[in-house]
Amino acid sequence: MTHKNVDVPTAAATVPEALLMKAMGGLIKFRQMRPNFFIGSDNPEFHGPTYKYCDGGDPSIAVSRHPAVQSEEVRLITGVCQPGQGAPLHNHTGEELMFAASGSWVVYFDAEEKNKVFLEPWDALVLPGGVPRGWRNVGDTLGCFLNISAVTDKMSLVRAG
Repeated sequence: MTHKNVDVPTAAATVPEALLMKAMGGLIKFRQMRPNFFIGSDNPEFHGPTYKYCDGGDPSIAVSRHPAVQSEEVRLITGVCQPGQGAPLHNHTGEELMFAASGSWVVYFDAEEKNKVFLEPWDALVLPGGVPRGWRNVGDTLGCFLNISAVTDKMSLVRAG
């Protein structure tokens, strides 16, 4: 199939070997990853593991764990959490996409959780930078929650009071 005004590569097109090696080197196997845990919280609610799939060279999110793969543009971190576990109220400087891969989640925007939305499997939420948010598994089974942002995005915890 061809598209107007689109250069569609043919099977005969060659990819430079260095680029091909970089593509193949981007494979991330979950079983080889080690979890990261939120730093600075004594609350067990925030001790759920997160996995940093890819991030840039100077990451500010999940800083205790290096990414599985260095990325020039995209950051992907997943929360694999038991019921009741999640991330504390925090802020991002850039846009973030949150995606519920499995489980039931609440995304809240204030410490009292007066403002919140609920995500079920395959639901997504795109948040602008500058909006505090936290998230938690509100289901009754293990859940997986994806957080996607640019590597230039910076995160900071929101302090109570």
